[in-house]
Amino acid sequence: MLEPCRPYHPGDHARWLRGRLTRSMLIASVVGAIVSASAALVVGVVLAGLSGPAATIADWSRIVLFPVAFIALHWATIGRRRWAAIELVLWAGRVSADRSMSAIGIRDPADPERAAAWLGEHPPSSGEEPETTYWRGYMLLVQGDESGARAEVERLPSEGGWERDRAELAAQIDLAEGRATDVAPLAAAVGAMPASEMRAVAAVELGALRAQVAWTCGDDDVAPVLAALPDVEGRARGTLLRQYWIRLAATTLLAWTAIWFLLSRLG
Repeated sequence: MLEPCRPYHPGDHARWLRGRLTRSMLIASVVGAIVSASAALVVGVVLAGLSGPAATIADWSRIVLFPVAFIALHWATIGRRRWAAIELVLWAGRVSADRSMSAIGIRDPADPERAAAWLGEHPPSSGEEPETTYWRGYMLLVQGDESGARAEVERLPSEGGWERDRAELAAQIDLAEGRATDVAPLAAAVGAMPASEMRAVAAVELGALRAQVAWTCGDDDVAPVLAALPDVEGRARGTLLRQYWIRLAATTLLAWTAIWFLLSRLG
C-alpha cells in the first residue's frame, strides 16, 4: 500500500523539481561567475603581454571558464542519483508524449489549459476508443475532477491489455484524494508484461508513482525511479545529454560569449 502524507495531483512533483533546477542554476550562475571572474583575472595577470595565437587562446580560455564552472556546479548541486532518475523520467515521458499525441493530438496532457480546451471539445461518447477514454480520465484528474476521472476509469476495458492503465489511473486518483492506494495490481500488471520498451516505460511510471508518494512524506523520492533501471536496460542512455545538457551548454556559452565581448567593448 502507498499512503501519501498529503494529497498529490499530477505535476506537483515535476513543478517542485523545476523549482529545484532553477535554484540550482541560480546558485551555479552566482558561484560560477565569482569563480570564473577570479580565474580570468589570474589568467590575465599570468599571461599578460602575450600576442598572436597565444593571446587568442588565452582570451578564449577566459571565456569558457564560466560555462564550464556553471555546468559543473549545476550538476553537483543536483547530484548524480537525481540526474539519473531525471533521465529515466525524461525518456519515459517522451514515449508517453508520443502516445498521447497519436491518440488525442496533445503532447502534454498535463498542461491545464490544453487539457481544459480538449475536454470542452471532446465530451464522452459511446463507442469511442479506450485510448481516448484513458486520456480524458487523466485530463479530468489534471483539472481536479477526481469523480469524473474515476468515472472514466470505470469505462475502460477490464482486460485486453488495459489492466495496467486502469490500475495506474485509479492509483493517481486515490493519491489526489489523499487516500492510500494499493499498487500491487499495477506492479503485477507491469511484471506480467514481456520485456519491451513499453514494459520499461511502465516500470519507470510505477517508480515515479512511488516516488511521488515518498516526496509527499519527505522520504527518498529517487530510489523508486532508479529501481526501474533493470527494465530500461540502457534505453534511456543519452536522453539527458541530448535533451538537456547540450542545449544548456550551448545557450550558456553563446550568452556568456556575447556578454564577454560586450564588456570588452565597453572597457
